[in-house]
Amino acid sequence: MTEETSCWILASIVSLEGGASGWYYAFCKDCKKKVLPVNDEYTCRRCGFIGSNPGVRYMMKVIVNDCTGCMNLLIWNNDANVMVGKSARAVLDISKNEKGVIIQNCWKK
Repeated sequence: MTEETSCWILASIVSLEGGASGWYYAFCKDCKKKVLPVNDEYTCRRCGFIGSNPGVRYMMKVIVNDCTGCMNLLIWNNDANVMVGKSARAVLDISKNEKGVIIQNCWKK
């Protein structure tokens, strides 16, 4: 496939990577690109941002099944916000306060 396209998939999530940071990424608040942790701070290789409080966005790695097979997908920030019912920052803060609560426990009921 050489053209970008959109589609809807009706499937169930059968697996969610919910390790320490498998469901989110930290980003630069200035240029919005991913930042890398260096000691107790985060550094942006694009614009040079260095700080201890980057933005946080969802990037959930899931496996879905539609009864014909399984597929690996990424659920990005906007869709994940709707599914979980909380921002990635809120879930990360809960995780820190609860000493390791996993993302699956934060989904809205």
